[in-house]
Amino acid sequence: MQRLLADFYLKILIFILIQITAYYLVIKNKSIFKFYEYHQIQKTHHDYTPRIGGLIIFLVFYLCNFTVNNFYLNKDLIIFVSGLIIVLIGTKEDLFSNVKAKNRLLTILGASVIVILPLEYLPIINIPIIEKIFEYKFISIIFFSLCLTIIANGINIIDGLNGHASLTLISSALCIIYLDFSIIKINNHIVLYLIFLFFFFLFNFPIGKIFLGDAGAYWLGWFLAIYVINFFAANKDINNWYAVVIFFYPAMEVLFSFTRKVFLGRSPFKPDLQHIHLKMYHYIKSKNANPLATLFLMPLSISPPMYLFLNIHYGFSIFLIIFLQIIIYFLYFIILPNPKEQFI
Repeated sequence: MQRLLADFYLKILIFILIQITAYYLVIKNKSIFKFYEYHQIQKTHHDYTPRIGGLIIFLVFYLCNFTVNNFYLNKDLIIFVSGLIIVLIGTKEDLFSNVKAKNRLLTILGASVIVILPLEYLPIINIPIIEKIFEYKFISIIFFSLCLTIIANGINIIDGLNGHASLTLISSALCIIYLDFSIIKINNHIVLYLIFLFFFFLFNFPIGKIFLGDAGAYWLGWFLAIYVINFFAANKDINNWYAVVIFFYPAMEVLFSFTRKVFLGRSPFKPDLQHIHLKMYHYIKSKNANPLATLFLMPLSISPPMYLFLNIHYGFSIFLIIFLQIIIYFLYFIILPNPKEQFI
């Protein structure tokens, strides 16, 4: 048993070294990956930085899984293939910036349907009257496919500051571990996910040497959301309102942004500067605005584990906690002034 465990550690260490080496080589030879000039309105960096950090996480994560686990022998193959489609279209956007936002979202939605469709069990929606509607499998498939798409897009939206998206994802993943500490096994998917994400974070914060890119942000959010759906489907005794707390920030960014743009008569697929992380960045106005904005937004990005702790150990109402999250989000949005250039 000890020899088997040592073998696990050795293999994972090898893949960590592969990840670190890949980052070093990409950063050192970053001009190779520069196929276009990034001029999007939400840009918060002045020098070119490679946007394939997430692609490398995807590769080492699955190479490690194929080596350590019998990953390819079970239903996870569907998740891998669907995730690969998302990563490929995201990488095309990262390298050439020629994939329309609408096409990216439709790809993620399609991949989500493919993953959700064969699932035998889905989480129960604990809302009176509405829960009856979700007894129809078709409705549940649409709803959870949309949830995956929203979370993936939400992580991509907030991925504009060094460490901001990765801290949010780390916080969300830690919530699942906190809810079920028994899943702490070195070959568990969520543990491997956290390990490789952590080493990316070291290269991304405070100095952004490499970025997740669309491929990484989409896939990391999407994959974790799938894990959360499967977790609550398998643990029906755990309050599934926790999922709202875990993913509140990225989900709120998508839903509020979509609603706001439609209300103002703008295209919901076009970026603007009225996202909280961009408002914070432009408000600080210093050479260190990028990492400082990440630090000032920590009440949004890393607070979910604390909220779960308050609910589980001190009996704080889960609905009161969600209401508190809403208040904090809108306080940021209202207090931070709008940058001059608001949309394109």
